[in-house]
Amino acid sequence: METTVSVAPALPEDVLEDILGRLMARSLATSRQVCKAWRDVVDSRRLLLRLRRLLPHSLRGFFVNYHDHRRAHFFARPTQDYGPRRKVVDSCNGLVLYQSVDYASHLYVCNPPTQRWVHLPPLEIPHVSWRRGFLVFNPAVSRHYEVLVSPLDPEKKKKLKPKKQGPPTDDDTELPPADDTEWPPSRWTWYLFSSRTGRWRKRVFVREGEAAGTAANMVMDSVCLIETRWRHTVYWRGVLYVHCRGEYVSRLSLSDGKYRVIRSPIDRAVFYNEGAQSFVGRSEKGVYFASIHRSRHLRVWILINECPDQTEWVFKHEGVLKPRDWWPEEITTSYSEMQRNGPWILADYYDSEKRKRNVDWSSDDDDDNNNYTEDRRKDHDENDGDMDIKPHDYFNLLGFHPYKEIIFLENGYHAVAYHLNTRKVQFLGVLKPTGWACGVYDSFVYTPCYALRDLHGIGQAATSSCS
Repeated sequence: METTVSVAPALPEDVLEDILGRLMARSLATSRQVCKAWRDVVDSRRLLLRLRRLLPHSLRGFFVNYHDHRRAHFFARPTQDYGPRRKVVDSCNGLVLYQSVDYASHLYVCNPPTQRWVHLPPLEIPHVSWRRGFLVFNPAVSRHYEVLVSPLDPEKKKKLKPKKQGPPTDDDTELPPADDTEWPPSRWTWYLFSSRTGRWRKRVFVREGEAAGTAANMVMDSVCLIETRWRHTVYWRGVLYVHCRGEYVSRLSLSDGKYRVIRSPIDRAVFYNEGAQSFVGRSEKGVYFASIHRSRHLRVWILINECPDQTEWVFKHEGVLKPRDWWPEEITTSYSEMQRNGPWILADYYDSEKRKRNVDWSSDDDDDNNNYTEDRRKDHDENDGDMDIKPHDYFNLLGFHPYKEIIFLENGYHAVAYHLNTRKVQFLGVLKPTGWACGVYDSFVYTPCYALRDLHGIGQAATSSCS
């Protein structure tokens, strides 16, 4: 018997464009393989190019937390306000994770360009304020996001004093003791919020390979004012890389619930005994690891990850940072004027006139910033007493440029961009906020995403904004 195949009538190109234009980037690219008509519409209407412009592709600036400030500051070229007056705990592909600074430690997810935000439901677990939240989001794959909250680190056995901001719980007695058990454990329990369900749940990751060491070896005394308990993360190709205390990186696979310990390229004893700094971030070729040893000695590695059980840190760059090589040429204007005029400034100094400037930063067209002080030399006030702006002998790591091999550094409240391939240093601006501040605590590079109009999750309202 002969089979009759019915063919649906072809849709008008305008209708097909509207339908295909609603797909995520990866699905849109796949749709080109369906038939010639679809491929022609995607190519002739430049749908992929149009969508790429909406996805994160440029550096906008970075959020900065300070030791003694209750909210984050946004450091960038002047533009609109970029978030609520809360502490930033993570940023991933255009979304920002905020945390309130009260006892409850509420979490908020925000998309600054659209001024949309979601207040996540409370996470009812012990010591929530001691934990760190991490954001997972890939707008090229899905409009949904996830938030991971870390387990507790091992600590020396001690009693915890109840916090004044709220009543203590039955579990406010002690943190996991530091002993000779292996750490991280073979089954590592985290907490995960999914915007698909709007709920929190436990997420257990099963370790593959060896532990980083024993819990006792991972302990560091009194780190609260020295460094963050959990350092930064990189979400790369569906895997979350978490830079952990004890100087190791955890590779968490959200797809299969497995994790693997990646040992640091620097010695842990050197890190703690000689005051080194380390940082994990995403840059042009993937996951990067940077360290500053003896205040100025910068080293950078790239993670080569040919397969999950074979990872290696490949040495990329080494250099000695010398602030006086660039400082006399750059810092020739008054301190208060640098705060107002940049080229980058903190959000405290935004005004309506400055918002009109171009906001996306490109190192290629920023050469004029190296000479930005020439027109202001005559206005320099030698008696400007805001602060001693002489170069310091130490540098702090602020983050990596996500698309170019550039690392951002801080020296005496002054931010610079250091090019790994050319060793060129560009002065960006002053990081000191108005009033008193006793130093930068941590920072998060931000790349805006314009493809996400609304946020999913519990707590969203039509009028919700990030302000």
